[in-house]
Amino acid sequence: MKFATILLPLTVILSTSSALVARDPYTYYWTVSNYSEGCSPAGCAYTLTLATTNVPENEPHNTTICHGDDVNGVFKPCDDPSFSTYEIPGFENSTLIVQHVFYVGDARYTYTGNHTITYPGGDGVPDATQFIVPETTATAVA
Repeated sequence: MKFATILLPLTVILSTSSALVARDPYTYYWTVSNYSEGCSPAGCAYTLTLATTNVPENEPHNTTICHGDDVNGVFKPCDDPSFSTYEIPGFENSTLIVQHVFYVGDARYTYTGNHTITYPGGDGVPDATQFIVPETTATAVA
Protein backbone atom coordinates (compact mmCIF):
# COMPACT_ATOMS: atom_id res chain seq x y z
CA MET A 1 0.00 0.00 0.00
CA LYS A 2 2.81 2.42 0.84
CA PHE A 3 4.44 1.64 -2.51
CA ALA A 4 1.29 2.58 -4.46
CA THR A 5 0.80 5.71 -2.34
CA ILE A 6 4.33 6.92 -3.12
CA LEU A 7 4.39 5.80 -6.76
CA LEU A 8 1.23 7.57 -7.89
CA PRO A 9 2.28 11.08 -6.79
CA LEU A 10 5.77 10.48 -8.21
CA THR A 11 4.27 9.47 -11.57
CA VAL A 12 2.10 12.60 -11.62
CA ILE A 13 5.11 14.81 -10.82
CA LEU A 14 7.28 13.21 -13.50
CA SER A 15 4.63 13.41 -16.21
CA THR A 16 3.84 17.02 -15.32
CA SER A 17 7.49 18.09 -15.45
CA SER A 18 8.05 16.26 -18.75
CA ALA A 19 5.12 18.15 -20.25
CA LEU A 20 6.64 21.44 -19.14
CA VAL A 21 10.04 20.71 -20.66
CA ALA A 22 9.05 19.04 -23.94
CA ARG A 23 8.38 21.35 -26.88
CA ASP A 24 8.20 20.86 -30.60
CA PRO A 25 11.19 22.88 -31.85
CA TYR A 26 9.48 23.69 -35.15
CA THR A 27 6.40 25.26 -33.59
CA TYR A 28 8.10 28.66 -33.45
CA TYR A 29 10.18 30.36 -36.11
CA TRP A 30 11.54 33.62 -37.44
CA THR A 31 11.04 34.79 -41.03
CA VAL A 32 14.01 35.88 -43.13
CA SER A 33 13.49 38.05 -46.19
CA ASN A 34 15.74 40.05 -48.52
CA TYR A 35 18.61 37.61 -47.93
CA SER A 36 21.61 38.43 -50.11
CA GLU A 37 25.22 37.35 -50.00
CA GLY A 38 28.42 38.38 -51.73
CA CYS A 39 31.68 36.47 -51.65
CA SER A 40 35.36 37.17 -52.17
CA PRO A 41 38.38 34.89 -51.74
CA ALA A 42 38.51 35.98 -48.07
CA GLY A 43 34.93 34.93 -47.26
CA CYS A 44 31.28 35.80 -47.71
CA ALA A 45 29.19 38.64 -46.30
CA TYR A 46 25.40 38.65 -46.02
CA THR A 47 22.49 40.98 -45.31
CA LEU A 48 18.97 40.00 -44.34
CA THR A 49 15.75 41.20 -42.77
CA LEU A 50 14.69 39.15 -39.75
CA ALA A 51 11.16 39.20 -38.32
CA THR A 52 9.61 37.52 -35.30
CA THR A 53 6.66 35.98 -37.10
CA ASN A 54 5.48 32.92 -35.19
CA VAL A 55 7.12 33.09 -31.77
CA PRO A 56 6.26 32.16 -28.17
CA GLU A 57 3.95 34.44 -26.22
CA ASN A 58 6.76 35.88 -24.10
CA GLU A 59 9.11 36.66 -27.03
CA PRO A 60 8.90 40.30 -28.14
CA HIS A 61 7.78 40.85 -31.75
CA ASN A 62 10.20 42.82 -33.88
CA THR A 63 11.78 43.23 -37.31
CA THR A 64 15.46 44.04 -37.73
CA ILE A 65 18.23 44.16 -40.34
CA CYS A 66 21.25 41.88 -39.89
CA HIS A 67 24.69 42.02 -41.52
CA GLY A 68 27.41 39.45 -41.03
CA ASP A 69 29.99 37.17 -42.58
CA ASP A 70 31.26 33.62 -42.47
CA VAL A 71 34.85 34.55 -41.62
CA ASN A 72 35.23 34.20 -37.86
CA GLY A 73 32.16 32.25 -36.67
CA VAL A 74 31.01 34.63 -33.94
CA PHE A 75 27.58 36.16 -33.45
CA LYS A 76 27.28 39.68 -34.88
CA PRO A 77 24.56 41.90 -33.43
CA CYS A 78 21.77 43.00 -35.75
CA ASP A 79 20.43 46.56 -35.85
CA ASP A 80 18.30 45.45 -32.88
CA PRO A 81 21.12 44.09 -30.67
CA SER A 82 18.83 41.56 -28.94
CA PHE A 83 19.21 39.58 -32.21
CA SER A 84 22.49 38.29 -33.58
CA THR A 85 23.51 36.03 -36.47
CA TYR A 86 26.45 34.22 -37.98
CA GLU A 87 27.05 31.85 -40.87
CA ILE A 88 28.97 28.61 -41.05
CA PRO A 89 30.33 28.06 -44.58
CA GLY A 90 30.05 24.71 -46.33
CA PHE A 91 30.45 23.20 -49.78
CA GLU A 92 27.68 24.72 -51.95
CA ASN A 93 25.79 25.68 -48.77
CA SER A 94 26.05 27.68 -45.58
CA THR A 95 24.19 27.48 -42.30
CA LEU A 96 22.69 30.66 -40.88
CA ILE A 97 22.49 30.70 -37.07
CA VAL A 98 20.07 33.14 -35.41
CA GLN A 99 19.99 33.99 -31.71
CA HIS A 100 17.51 36.16 -29.79
CA VAL A 101 18.29 37.17 -26.21
CA PHE A 102 15.69 39.11 -24.22
CA TYR A 103 14.48 39.65 -20.66
CA VAL A 104 11.09 39.24 -19.05
CA GLY A 105 11.43 40.63 -15.55
CA ASP A 106 14.61 39.09 -14.10
CA ALA A 107 14.50 36.05 -16.42
CA ARG A 108 16.93 35.97 -19.36
CA TYR A 109 15.63 34.03 -22.38
CA THR A 110 17.85 32.81 -25.23
CA TYR A 111 16.26 31.32 -28.34
CA THR A 112 18.46 29.90 -31.10
CA GLY A 113 17.75 28.35 -34.48
CA ASN A 114 19.39 27.65 -37.82
CA HIS A 115 18.67 27.20 -41.51
CA THR A 116 20.87 25.75 -44.25
CA ILE A 117 21.07 27.87 -47.38
CA THR A 118 22.05 26.05 -50.54
CA TYR A 119 23.77 27.36 -53.66
CA PRO A 120 22.64 24.83 -56.28
CA GLY A 121 24.73 26.20 -59.14
CA GLY A 122 27.88 26.51 -57.03
CA ASP A 123 27.94 30.16 -58.09
CA GLY A 124 27.23 31.76 -54.70
CA VAL A 125 23.61 32.55 -55.62
CA PRO A 126 21.32 31.29 -52.84
CA ASP A 127 18.37 29.04 -53.62
CA ALA A 128 15.99 31.42 -51.84
CA THR A 129 15.96 34.99 -50.54
CA GLN A 130 13.05 34.28 -48.19
CA PHE A 131 12.82 31.38 -45.74
CA ILE A 132 12.02 30.51 -42.14
CA VAL A 133 14.47 29.76 -39.34
CA PRO A 134 12.92 27.40 -36.77
CA GLU A 135 13.67 28.08 -33.12
CA THR A 136 15.38 24.84 -32.12
CA THR A 137 16.62 25.64 -28.61
CA ALA A 138 15.23 27.77 -25.83
CA THR A 139 16.78 28.47 -22.45
CA ALA A 140 15.70 30.64 -19.56
CA VAL A 141 17.72 31.69 -16.53
CA ALA A 142 16.10 33.51 -13.65
